[in-house]
Amino acid sequence: MDLSDRLRLHFDQLENLRGKMKSFENDNQVRKDIKRLYGEMKIPVEKRIYFLNLEIERLREIMRAIIQKYNWLIFGINGLFLNMSVMNFSRAYKKLTDEIYE
Repeated sequence: MDLSDRLRLHFDQLENLRGKMKSFENDNQVRKDIKRLYGEMKIPVEKRIYFLNLEIERLREIMRAIIQKYNWLIFGINGLFLNMSVMNFSRAYKKLTDEIYE
């Protein structure tokens, strides 16, 4: 909403109003957060612990998936380098045996 056209305010006055609006928005957000936290306090401790345990298990599953993908990546790269080493060794061995039996 453009206040300057309707109210014909100076720039300083507009900035002051914008600052007050921002302050009111922040206060409103704090009030909402307090209400939400107060509502969470009404939840029994056992139920909160149950929800925390569920969240911990969910995070463990995520970490397991990340670690498994990392392991597949590392073992895949190691396998690639191992295959390259075996191929280079077999080429060198073939070249050496060809030179010996010529």
